[in-house]
Amino acid sequence: MRMSTFIFALLLFLFLSSPVSADVSYTIDKADIHAHLQTDGTVVVEESFTYTYTTPFNGIVRTLNHPEESTIRDLEAFENGEPLEIQTEEETIHYIYRSGDRETITIDIHYTIEDALRVYEDKVLFFWAFFDRSNESDYEQLTITVHPPSGEVSPVAIGFDATADTERIEADGRVVFDAGFTEAGENGDIKAAFDRDVFDPLPVAYNSSAETLIAERHTERAEAEALFSDRQETLSRLTTVALPLIAAIYAFFIGRAWFVNRSEKQAARRTLSQQIPPKPKMSMPATIMYSYYSIATDQTLSSALLSLVQKGAVRQEDDGQFRLVHETDLLDHEQHLVTWLFYDIGDGQTFSFPAMEAFYQDEANAEHYHLKQTEWYKLVKKEISEHGLTKPSTKFRVMLPVSTVPLLGVAGASLYFSLITPFVISLAIIITVTLFALFHQPRTTEGWKELIKWRAFRSILNERPLSDWQKDWSQDDQMTAFIYGLGTQVKPVRKAAGSLAKNPAPSETVASDSALPAFMITGLIMSNSFSSSSASASQHGSSGGSSPGGIGGGTGAGGGGGGSGGF
Repeated sequence: MRMSTFIFALLLFLFLSSPVSADVSYTIDKADIHAHLQTDGTVVVEESFTYTYTTPFNGIVRTLNHPEESTIRDLEAFENGEPLEIQTEEETIHYIYRSGDRETITIDIHYTIEDALRVYEDKVLFFWAFFDRSNESDYEQLTITVHPPSGEVSPVAIGFDATADTERIEADGRVVFDAGFTEAGENGDIKAAFDRDVFDPLPVAYNSSAETLIAERHTERAEAEALFSDRQETLSRLTTVALPLIAAIYAFFIGRAWFVNRSEKQAARRTLSQQIPPKPKMSMPATIMYSYYSIATDQTLSSALLSLVQKGAVRQEDDGQFRLVHETDLLDHEQHLVTWLFYDIGDGQTFSFPAMEAFYQDEANAEHYHLKQTEWYKLVKKEISEHGLTKPSTKFRVMLPVSTVPLLGVAGASLYFSLITPFVISLAIIITVTLFALFHQPRTTEGWKELIKWRAFRSILNERPLSDWQKDWSQDDQMTAFIYGLGTQVKPVRKAAGSLAKNPAPSETVASDSALPAFMITGLIMSNSFSSSSASASQHGSSGGSSPGGIGGGTGAGGGGGGSGGF
């Protein structure tokens, strides 16, 4: 008992003393950094950070990266002049403890940097990064001020990335980088150079001019900005002319393809037979898949087996088994289904759904179901393609989206040069053309006839009650109607089969001498059994995994780097 109490207390202590909490929410309203350059070459830094916490907190985090040739010493933290506890990890990550709950606090941080200055022939350069891309927090308002030791100076300065074009030289020689809002993950190197004569005699490390170096950087930046502006204007002019022309060309080809397809559809409507139910041009599985979004489902497989019963190749026995009557004149996908059910699962002559469910409970057969279903699907698609219901369009549908590849370059260039309108137009053209290529299915007149008449028949099945089937249609037509309704998932058809399964006795809606009720009940059982077997195969064949993630950091191009956070 004492041991368990001790372990619990230890775990509680470790949890409460952990320096990082993912639940802390805060904003850094203001970051004000002052770097005071000393005559001996050291830099005394005074930082002030204002945090607003919206959750309980333990303090703030300040990361101070530095190059190998420099060191940071005498780190202190205060609030209103009162010293705060600091815990340092890995020499650069400093946890400053000041706990509280939903309040705004201002923490002052002081430290000294040694060997941070670079001595040139004309000036002494301070090249540093007080934050870099490893910083995980936004600064709502960031200001960095570099103070010369004393005396009259003629400073030169330049900022990079987040501090670019933010430098301002004050009359007293201070250099201010007013960066304003600064996003997390940005670099922000600064360079500020001051006359050598305000420092103690320091050995020259660089036999060149710091002022010239910074001036060259300004010149390079100005030239780059001018080049950027020139290319931006050129791209804007080109896209203003080219994109409407490109859009018009695509509109012509897409419009022509749509018009031709529409003409075939209209021709099909003019010559369409009104026979209900329609006479199948293909096998029922092919008819179902062609007219019902070209997908194969467990209901489609049930319809395929019922179709074999309808044509007499398979007979249902009184004990619920199915007996193979013959294999004469079977289509490829029908022969595949017979082999799958009667030879792989059955004994070569009979097949039953309990046997199928037991077969797929065995993990060794996990892949069998989906391999067989996939091959069956391909064979049904092969039958559809042999009937010439669609026009050859592979080349057109491939070349159309491929031709938009140059537009990806235009979109990328537009985004790079901050040209939003050309970017949006390019992207819209690419998406429109690609979607058209994916969904465009040019059909022949016969193809449209098949599609229109069977989809119209599906609408009829949604509305016509079962009693009207027996009044108006032959028994074979009723079977065709049920097979199609089951395969295309017509809800009233499935509901009627479910009602018959619960109450198989003859009623006003079903004649006592009709074979349809047994046929429908069998179809419903088939559908449920195929679904159950598919689920079993998927369950035994599924697998998963995970991969570890990671985090990264970085430093600025100059000395230093780091960032801020809360815990």
